[in-house]
Amino acid sequence: MKTKHVVFNGFMVMALIVSAIYVQADILGPVNVKDRLGNGWHMQTETYVSDNGLVSGITKVTNYNNAFGFTGGLFVVVLDSQMRPIYTSPMHKWGINAAGFSKKRERNATWTEQIPSVILEDAATIAVI
Repeated sequence: MKTKHVVFNGFMVMALIVSAIYVQADILGPVNVKDRLGNGWHMQTETYVSDNGLVSGITKVTNYNNAFGFTGGLFVVVLDSQMRPIYTSPMHKWGINAAGFSKKRERNATWTEQIPSVILEDAATIAVI
């Protein structure tokens, strides 16, 4: 998924969900999402979903751009069996400085998100956007 600017209206979010990687909410295992954001900016996220709805993620933010840093972010969307969003997490975001004529800069961040138990009952899949 290549996106430089994202407008978070209902249509755009749905378009992103269609191209995201899904995982069954009750399956334990990794979900990998790799994004090249443009201008030498990259994000890679690996997420695990536990049976109790705890989403644990590791996100690597990489910057190859010598002149400009950036802030990257993600959020988790829970979808029901009809592929309708029923929960959206707050945005998790991280900044990274310019590479400054070194090969690259990298930042690793760990994060968690708890899907509420009321929502988990109707959850069929999740997407990391």
